[in-house]
Amino acid sequence: IGSLGCPYTCSFCVDAPIPYTTLPYDEIIEDLRFVRERYGKDTCVFWHDPNYGVRFEEYMGIIEESGTDLYHGAETSLSLLKEENLKLLRRHRFVAMLPGIESWYDFNAKGGAQRCYGAEKVDLVAEHINLIQRYVPYVQANFVLGLDMDAGEEPFELTKRFVDLAPGVFPGYSLVTDFQNSPLSDQLAREGRTLAVPYCLLDNNFAMNVRLKNYRPLDFYEKMIGLLEHTWSARAMARRVRANGLWQA
Repeated sequence: IGSLGCPYTCSFCVDAPIPYTTLPYDEIIEDLRFVRERYGKDTCVFWHDPNYGVRFEEYMGIIEESGTDLYHGAETSLSLLKEENLKLLRRHRFVAMLPGIESWYDFNAKGGAQRCYGAEKVDLVAEHINLIQRYVPYVQANFVLGLDMDAGEEPFELTKRFVDLAPGVFPGYSLVTDFQNSPLSDQLAREGRTLAVPYCLLDNNFAMNVRLKNYRPLDFYEKMIGLLEHTWSARAMARRVRANGLWQA
């Protein structure tokens, strides 16, 4: 972990209320050197920062100063993954990046597509993702489904289009969930939309505890199943293999 909190304000995120804070750089350098000594060269370190690389050049400098020959992976935002930064990521042996796209209708400061929405945002983000994969072999694009801004078929159809335009990406779909410590939690409580679902079932992927604004449950899950079938169809899997090799499909 190199930092805590997040500079962005995504309503669904439990890290959004926490001010962004870097951990002491000398301690991070010591941690990297310990991993190298304990586990050896080419060990893969995954940074569990809520949003890695907010102070991008400083964190690249930390890796440089550590003198280690490790591989790295991190969750970050598209806005930080400009081509000059991608060149540095490749230089410092980053092999996995997990940018958050979240929605086709909001969170554009994080998604790197300012003032673009819907189909236009899909095209821009897909182009950006394809650029990232020239420098980083594994790219997972994360989405949150069931937000209040989603309605009808369009969010699912746009995501299917994205899967087709960025064939090498590994999509990660999360269902909107109220963990009762995000900015969204207060709104859901006021509107009586938080459902009684056991905490152990809230894995973000198969169950949720939010009464959706624009979907009935069965309708939403049917659309979700259709998106998953498209994402993991034989055609999509074959294109993913061709784009990345068998290990990522």
